[in-house]
Amino acid sequence: MGGATDVVHRRCGDRPCEEMDDRVVEELRAFISRRYSSFMTSTLTFRHLKQHLSDTLGLPYGMFSLPDGRYADTLDDEVDAIAVRCDGGARDVECVSIPGYVIRKPRLRVHHVAGYGVLVLLAVALFRKRPRRRSVGKDK
Repeated sequence: MGGATDVVHRRCGDRPCEEMDDRVVEELRAFISRRYSSFMTSTLTFRHLKQHLSDTLGLPYGMFSLPDGRYADTLDDEVDAIAVRCDGGARDVECVSIPGYVIRKPRLRVHHVAGYGVLVLLAVALFRKRPRRRSVGKDK
């Protein structure tokens, strides 16, 4: 995780991105992953994120606040990227930490196939055409 290769898309304001930006992104991803249920319900706010980053990285709270904070653009861009990757919390928590996250397609398991087989047999039994009964003894 981390490194300049997976965060190339972000901007760092009017300055080049640096190692601390990568640390901000990594810590942000870890924090959102731990509190993903709050992220999903939109109860995890920027204030929570900034306070956590300030406490964890030992930087002043103002460093993460727009418009003048040195790491505000990094924070804002990564939160936006996570929201898009995770579809606002609709996807699995893995999407937070994996920049190129792709939704896993559900695989059919043996019990799914067996269940479908039972349904097909039931449908065949219920809807099969039955031969008409001929009336016996009635000549026309």
